[in-house]
Amino acid sequence: MKKLFLSLTILATLVSTAHAKCVKKTIFACTTTNGKQVEVCDNGDTLEYFFGKPGKLEKNFKIERISASTYQWNGMGRYMNYSVELPTGDTVYSVFTGADKIDMKSESGVNVIVKGKHVATVKCNEKKKMTVDIERIDLKPSE
Repeated sequence: MKKLFLSLTILATLVSTAHAKCVKKTIFACTTTNGKQVEVCDNGDTLEYFFGKPGKLEKNFKIERISASTYQWNGMGRYMNYSVELPTGDTVYSVFTGADKIDMKSESGVNVIVKGKHVATVKCNEKKKMTVDIERIDLKPSE
């Protein structure tokens, strides 16, 4: 358990060089397994999402903080997971991170939900530097 906590702490403190677009604070950033970059910025009253290859932004939107939500692990079970949901139109981008307390495997990425249906999961390359600072984020709970 101590090793897992230490691993998650180190993971959360790694600094990403993926994007330098955040006005205030990067709460999630990684390079995906296909070389694209994801970043979520906490700008206080708004959250902003960036996605694309370096120099070629494919998706960028900003939402009011009150529109975003989060799932926080409740301390039960072997799989610790956290997410932040960012809705835009009929699509929700859910950045996530999680780790199995038993086998010590972890994963992070983005789930894409369109009209309530899961259509894609884009996984982070766990071997690249990441920023994951969504644990205890002050957002309303996900439904």
